[in-house]
Formats: sequence, C-alpha cells, structure tokens
Amino acid sequence: MSQQEISKPNSRYGLVLAMDIIAIGLLITLAIVLPHLSIFLWLIALVWIVVAIRRGINERRNRTAGKCP
Repeated sequence: MSQQEISKPNSRYGLVLAMDIIAIGLLITLAIVLPHLSIFLWLIALVWIVVAIRRGINERRNRTAGKCP
C-alpha cells in the first residue's frame, strides 16, 4: 500500500473545511437576521465550530503521524 493510497481519504479535507466555513457563516448570518432564533442558531454555530476544530486537529495528527521518524 503506497503513501498515496493511505492519504487519499484525507485529500478531501479541503472540501470539508470549505463546507464548514460556509455552514458556520450561514448560521451566524441567520442568527443575526432572525433574532427570535438567535440563541439556538448561535449554539449550533458554536458546536459546529468546536467540531470543525477537532476535525482539523485530527486531520493534522493523521497527516503528520506518518512523517515523523
């Protein structure tokens, strides 16, 4: 199994990151525009941000795990 085959699933992380950024931006925009749903949308955005950060940390660990001696 080559290094390309191992890292192939990780090559989609850029797309996932872009989708996270768009979704968080949309949630924040809706929270500002819809004050009656504001707290709920801010909480969802906060949870989404935490999940995206954890996903990024895990991705970074996976990418650097194979490169360390």
